[in-house]
This record gives sequence, C-alpha cells and structure tokens, in this order.
Amino acid sequence: MKKFLISFLVVLSLNIKSHDKADLVIFSCDRPLQLYALLESVERYVTHLGQMHIIVRSTNVDYKQAYKEVFQAFPHAIIKEQFGPHDFKQITLQSLNELPHKYILFAVDDIIITDTIDLDYCIKTMQRFDAYGFYLRMGKNCTLGYPQPHRVSLPIFKFDNEGLCVWHFNEGSCDWGYPHTVDMTLYKKEDILHDLRTLEYSAPNTLEGHWAGTSRAIMHRLGVCFEHSRMINIPMNRVQNEVHNYNMGISPEKLLQIFNEGKKIDILKFYKIDNNNSHMDAWPAFVQR
Repeated sequence: MKKFLISFLVVLSLNIKSHDKADLVIFSCDRPLQLYALLESVERYVTHLGQMHIIVRSTNVDYKQAYKEVFQAFPHAIIKEQFGPHDFKQITLQSLNELPHKYILFAVDDIIITDTIDLDYCIKTMQRFDAYGFYLRMGKNCTLGYPQPHRVSLPIFKFDNEGLCVWHFNEGSCDWGYPHTVDMTLYKKEDILHDLRTLEYSAPNTLEGHWAGTSRAIMHRLGVCFEHSRMINIPMNRVQNEVHNYNMGISPEKLLQIFNEGKKIDILKFYKIDNNNSHMDAWPAFVQR
C-alpha cells in the first residue's frame, strides 16, 4: 500500500502543470499616488508574478511618509531605498542579482495595467517564437505617436493569430522598432544582464536612453505582443531633471495632497481602455482608498 501511494504521488506530481514566473522591478520617485495605482493594478490583473522589488526615492519626509502608507497596503513588495543618482545603477543591479526567476520586467511608477496578464503564458509564448521580448505596452491599437499624434504604420506581422502579434524590430517604426524599454516588457534576464552591467545610467530615463543605443545588435530579433496593449503610461508630471520629457504639468505636490486626503486613482476606469499609444494624457478619477 505504501509503495502504491508513493507511485501515485509521483505520477500526480508529473501531471501537475508547471508554471513559469517573472520578477518585476519598479522605479519610483516622489509619486506615491501613481505607485499605489500601479501596484493595485498589478495585484488585480497580473498572475504568475514572482518577486517584486521597488526602487524608491523620496526627496523629502512628506513623500517618504506617503510611501510608507503605500507599502503598508502592499506588504509583499521588497523595498530598495535609493538616496540619489549615484546609487541607482548599484541598486538596480543588486535587484537583478537577487531576483530568483529567469524572466524579468521593469516598470516606472506612472503605469497602470489595463487588462489581465498571465506571465506564464507570456513566457511560454516567448519561448515558442524565440522572441527577444513580450511587449505589454504594444498592440494593434498603438497607431499614433506621442506626444505628437502622427500616424504610425504597423509592421508586417510574421504571426497574427490567437490574439498575438509577432514582428521583427528592423521592420517596425517608432515604438515598434524600439526594443529596449522600462515600460512593462518581459525579457529573459540573461539576454539583458550584460547591457545593464556595462552601461552608465543614474535614473530610469538614462537607463532606457543608453540602453536604446545597444539595440542594433538585436534588431533582427522578434518581438511579441497581445493584439491589444495591456497597460498605459499617464505622464502627469516629471520628477527628474535628467531628461526634459513631455508631461501634463501637474505638480508632484498637488498629487501628494490628493494622496494625503486618503484618495487613490480609480484604476477601474482604465480597464480595457481603447488607447492609441502606450502613453496618453488623462486626468483620472479619484476615489477613497
């Protein structure tokens, strides 16, 4: 009877479907309101997520206190405190070395997930097509540039079925030909570690900017995305001075005040939104936390 039970358990274990996981590294600075929305949307919509590290920087005690409230609401995240541009690369690499899984995503704090994402499915899809990355910000709906709304041509997809699109980077324009991004793209960690170790960067903007300079070596590779994007980036404000990128001009202090009033962004308003770029201007609705 004992031998039979052991054999049965072995057979049972072999028939249990294994699931792959991916880890997530989030970059946040003086944006507790936006970070709360990102974490809430990840918790609601993303499955088979491994560890989550948040590299956070507060420029004064008011933001630091607000972040404490965020982390109390999402206690499973591992917090890495950043003190300035000088330690950003060191902490980023430390997280990459500590994360246990083979696949990784990066995110900035003004992203909101807008639909369900099964990371196990995304990983297996990457393996199926030998893709370089799974681009959760991309989809057939991404047809306009940002912030100038010029028309963006879709690439000729190598595969366009099952709710998936596959393309070569060197046949894509604008975002379709931009393989290195910190906006919720799934990568195999071993494919990107060399770049992140050798590049010089001190913030997410310079990380992405300098990383873009290494793209030539992988432009022949494939990217994969869902038919419709699964996230948006709402650039309500700018919290760094390295890159003067476009934003909606809402002061960080105003958004901190809204957070301190006990409010949060109503992420349900963005569920399955029909956006035409991964970035969009939107003044969100606020509800009580």
